[in-house]
Amino acid sequence: CGLLRRFHALNRPDVEVGDVDFLLSLPRRPCRAMADAALVERILENLVYNAVSFTPAGGTVTLSLERTEGWAVLSVTDTGPGISPEDAPHLFERGFTTRAAAGGQGLGLAIVRECAESMGGSAGVGPAPGGGSRFEVRLPTV
Repeated sequence: CGLLRRFHALNRPDVEVGDVDFLLSLPRRPCRAMADAALVERILENLVYNAVSFTPAGGTVTLSLERTEGWAVLSVTDTGPGISPEDAPHLFERGFTTRAAAGGQGLGLAIVRECAESMGGSAGVGPAPGGGSRFEVRLPTV
């Protein structure tokens, strides 16, 4: 929880400069994961700034944490256009990008997956309730 609070506080001004609200949702009880703080921050940077790039002005990016059956689940949810069903299976592949024309190299989400797996976790994506996207990283709890 402390790491997410610090990340949110440090990055909120940069995220909100583009007229996107950056929200934080944490569990009431502390949640501790077996994780490397630097890798978690790298994951968060990739997920949050990716979400910001797809969220229109007036939208929202939410960083949240919950504890579920032995897992700390970090999620980044946005109110962007969502992900097409044909792209979803490829998003975490190194080199896959939907933004090649804008200079995207397809590395960010591959890095997220590699970092999560190096800590015994996983990364996934799905639709967000009400539209947009929800990226999740599961890390084992202590």
